[in-house]
Parts: sequence; C-alpha cells; structure tokens
Amino acid sequence: MPPPDSSPSLSPGPRDLMPIVQGLVQGPWPKTEVEREVLFGALGFVSGNNVDAEDHDSPHQMMSLDLGLPGKMVSFWDTYRQQFLSVCTHLYGSLNAQDPVAQYGYEALQAQLSQLYGAPERPWDDEDQPVGMWRCNGRSITLQLFDRSDSTVMLTIEDLALASIIEAEEAAH
Repeated sequence: MPPPDSSPSLSPGPRDLMPIVQGLVQGPWPKTEVEREVLFGALGFVSGNNVDAEDHDSPHQMMSLDLGLPGKMVSFWDTYRQQFLSVCTHLYGSLNAQDPVAQYGYEALQAQLSQLYGAPERPWDDEDQPVGMWRCNGRSITLQLFDRSDSTVMLTIEDLALASIIEAEEAAH
C-alpha cells in the first residue's frame, strides 16, 4: 500500500460503501419483490434495466443498479428463478493491468470489511488473485481484485441459502 501521504483518492471511498454493505447484511434478506424494493429504497438504490433482456429463459437475470454514490463504478443486482440473489459492484476500474489505484482500493476495502466482520476467509487457495470472503447473517461478502489485463475491484453481497441451491443444481447437471 502506498504511504499515507501519497494515497490515491478513491471515489466512492471505502467508508462510503460500508453503510451499503451493512444495509445488505443486516436484517432479513428480501424474499419478495416488494421486500427487495423496500430495501433498495431504504438504501437509496435505483434499479435499472435488465442487462440481457433478450435471454428471458435463463434462470439468472441481472439488472443494472445505481447505488446512489458518486464515483466510477458499474453495479448490478441479480435474481435466480425470480428470487433476489445478490448485489455486485465493480469499482476503481482502469484499462491498465496491476493499476495501483485498484490495488489500493482493494486493500482499503479489505481493511474496512475486516474491521467490521473480522479476518476474511480465503476459500480458493489456488487463486492467483486472492479472494476475501466474509460470512454474516446468511450472506457472503466477497471481495476480488482483477488486475491481469485491466484492473477492477469486485464487491458482491449474496444470499448464501440461494447460492447453495444454485450450486447444488449446477452440480447435479
């Protein structure tokens, strides 16, 4: 991580993202569309269009999402068989491999999440780029840094129960 006096400015800042993470982790996970809309309204999210509107047969559907924060990010929310599955955002993107701003953003987010939820799990030891995962209240919080050809930090909050169902269905095929 760069010395404090040369730290890059991140937008949105990791501290700005923590109320969103906490809002998605605390309380019950929405089981209905109305409950999801209430949660999104409370968090200041604005749902957008279906990302792949032509693929109606897929059990996965992904919609664009505005998290209501300033800065450069691309966010989505996802369903599986019409059930709310996850919120995912890509932050600090750069067209450069191993971008120091993306690396700094990853480290700063990991520090904030670790402060709230403890040390991350490292579920896949064989990964070139380590994945940090925290589990809390039936949710997984996953933080990944991708920086081989370009750079981005991906933060995902997902319902563990529904993710387990998907994993079992995929393993059965």
